[in-house]
Parts: sequence; C-alpha cells; structure tokens
Amino acid sequence: MCLKLFSLVFYLFKWLASKLRCGAACVRKETEMQRYHRKIAGTIVLALAGTSVGYAQQVDYYSRDKYESVLERKQPEYDPEPIRVGSFSVNAKAEAGLSSTDNVFASETNEESDVLFRLGGAASAKSDWSNNEVGIDVSAYRNEYADFSDESTNNFTGQLRGRLDVTRGISVSGRVFAEDRAEQRTDLTGSIGVDRPVQFTRSGGGVRASYQNDRVQVYGGADFISRDFDDARSIVDGSNIDQDFRDRDEVSFDARASYAISPDVAFFAQGRTYDVSFDNDTTVDAVARSRDATGYTVQVGANFELQSLVGGDIAIGYLEENKKDEFFGDVDGLSIQGTLDWYPSRLTTVTASAGRKAADIGVLDAPSGTQTDLGLNVAHEFRRNILGMIFVKRTEYDAEGVDRTDEIDEIGASVTYKINRRVHVQGYARGIDRDISGIDSVGSTGYDNSVIGLGITIFP
Repeated sequence: MCLKLFSLVFYLFKWLASKLRCGAACVRKETEMQRYHRKIAGTIVLALAGTSVGYAQQVDYYSRDKYESVLERKQPEYDPEPIRVGSFSVNAKAEAGLSSTDNVFASETNEESDVLFRLGGAASAKSDWSNNEVGIDVSAYRNEYADFSDESTNNFTGQLRGRLDVTRGISVSGRVFAEDRAEQRTDLTGSIGVDRPVQFTRSGGGVRASYQNDRVQVYGGADFISRDFDDARSIVDGSNIDQDFRDRDEVSFDARASYAISPDVAFFAQGRTYDVSFDNDTTVDAVARSRDATGYTVQVGANFELQSLVGGDIAIGYLEENKKDEFFGDVDGLSIQGTLDWYPSRLTTVTASAGRKAADIGVLDAPSGTQTDLGLNVAHEFRRNILGMIFVKRTEYDAEGVDRTDEIDEIGASVTYKINRRVHVQGYARGIDRDISGIDSVGSTGYDNSVIGLGITIFP
C-alpha cells in the first residue's frame, strides 16, 4: 500500500508540475487518456482515504447491540430517572402487592387458600466516575398472610461492590453480600413437613478480573458462599426438625476465554471447579455420613448475534461431582448452559433457555443429583408503556443412587402498565405442578399451586 501511495503521489506531483509549466494552453490540449488517468487517480485517493479511516476505527468484537429485547428497551418517557446524590446515581423503588394462592402449604392433601400482602422496597447506588466504580444494593420485603400468619416471612438483602479499572482493557471487581430470607413452600426442598417456611442466611463474597484486547476476551474469578439454616418444627407433633445438616460453605473458581472470529461471533472455552463442605455429618441408618463434595464443569461454546435476528450464548461440555463419602453416589455426564434469543420484530422477543448441572436436591440418603431446566419466554410490547410476557418452564431433578425423580412444570403470564415515570402497575398469574415419582420417594407425591396477583411499584 505504501508503494502504491508513493507512486500515486509522484504521478500527481509530475502532472501538476507539467500543468504549471504549460499554463492554460496545455490544459486546453488535455487528451482523453490524460483525463482518464486523472479520474483513476482520484478514485484511488478516495479508496485509500476510506481504507485509512476504517483501519483507524476501533472494532468492538463483543458488542451485542444490534437488537434490543422488549424487556430491556429503554423508554425514557416512562422509565424512572436515577436520583443524583453528589457523585452517585441512586435507583430506588417501593413496592406493594396483593395476591391469592389456592395452596399455601404446597401440599398434596392439605390444600388451603389465603391472601398474601407484600410490602417493601429496594435501592441501588453507584458512582458515576469516569474510571472505577463503587456501589451498594439493599432490599427489604415483608410477606404477610391474612389467615395463616405462621407462613409470613421477611426477606433482607445487602451487597457492597466495587470495580478497579487497571488499564483500558483490564479491570478487577469484588463484592461482599448477606441475605436473610425464607424458603418458599414451592422450592425444591419445599420446607415439606414443617410448621412454617425455613429461614436461612446466605453470605459471602467474591473477586473477579477481566481482560479484553481486540478479538481476545478473558475473565474469571473466585467466590465464597456460606449457608446457615434455622431449625424447624414438625407440622404433625411440633417436634424439632434439625436443619443443621444443610449448613455448608462453598468455594468456587471459574474462568472463560473467548476469541472472536468476527464482530458477530465469538467462540469460547470455560470451566468451573468447586468444593462444598458441610458443617455437620448426616446420619443415615445410624451411621454418620459426610455430604462434602468436589466437582467441576468444562464447556465449549459460542456467543453470537447474527444478521438473521438471532442471538445467544450456548455452551456444552462435561460435568462431574464426587462425594467424599463413598456411600453417596457420584454424578457425571452432559453439561449444558445456554440461552437463545429470537427477535421476530421490534415488538416481540422470544427467549429459549436450557441447562443441565449437578445439584444437591436435599434428600438425606441421596444428596447428589442432576438438575435439568428447559424454558421458553415470550415478551411483547402492546404499546410503548404496556408490556406483556408469558413463560413456560420445566425443571427435573434426578437423584443419584436412589429411584426418585422430581418434575416441576411452571406456566405464567404478566402485564406491566407504565403509567408514567413514577408509577408502574403489574398484574400476574402463575401455576406450578410438581410430581415426585420413584420407589424411593417418601411422603408427598406432588402438588398443584396457583397464584394470581396485582402489584404497584413507585419510584421516587
């Protein structure tokens, strides 16, 4: 390219010099061939100039902003504006809701209906510095049942986070958090057989680092999570049901390395390893057994946003979890993690998701198992301030070492009406069907639960 540019400049200089010597007379005698050469020279100059500008521009190979999902699209006239507090930007909201459920206890035989009042709020603040960032997130909610007050719960969360921008392409972040919440009756363990939902605390922290340079992106980190469950009482005779066997600490490390073959597609390899340590052994058949485990997952996949109105992040690989006590079965096999978004129009977004991983399903004599998830979500913008969503989800837990399978099917719908920037109203309905099967399943074989409700969110 440099040689061509030098030749072109030399030609132009020679042509201009000849014109200056000849004056106007020579210009009038310009031949058709000379005019042709001059046009060619001009075209080459423009092409080279365009090429230079293109090379000067920075290409972001990991920008995924061709399409906007309905739920993420900004609506400035209806979305709340953050509050400025010095050099911080604060987003806050207060929520109130009223819902009705036809099976408070998520029970197969003891089906009771009740009305639930939900009241609370959340706030998030972050700095708006040009580099680095610190932030804090807090929330507090009260769930109050009208008739069965023992089912009422409190949920509190708090998190402190920060990010250090070491260079333009390297950043380091960290967080610490704490939660005090109650299990829902419809959770996997489901607080089955106890007089009220089990309360627990979850706390921990983590550090992460990321690097990006042109087509290469690498990030990863370490996390520590501790869980502590309160004891419960039997719904039958009021006796104490020890939950200490569920208390545990988990340390995990993960990393992901990506290479972009174009601004639309990047391939990656990722992995995660973890170590779970329980505070107490579990007694099975009068013998103390350790539920401690180690495991890992390795995957390869692709992150993409194609011209065909499709984007996503899909990974497939292998998982393995080994219990330290040989009494419990180990888990290994296929690992899946992915979401796929389809944008048939600007007003509709369809999202499909799938996953398969190892899970502790809470069964005393078979803590290990696999969790498989399949989901489909459709969001539609009826008007700029009226958004609708429907979803279906299937979750299957397959216990290792015993014959037990839990299948949970969910379906739901919601409509959000953004009255203005300060007030949003939402109506929703949800149904859950859980089926527990296998010769080693004990107690309930499943339940149905339906919820319908209305909520209002106020932004200051």
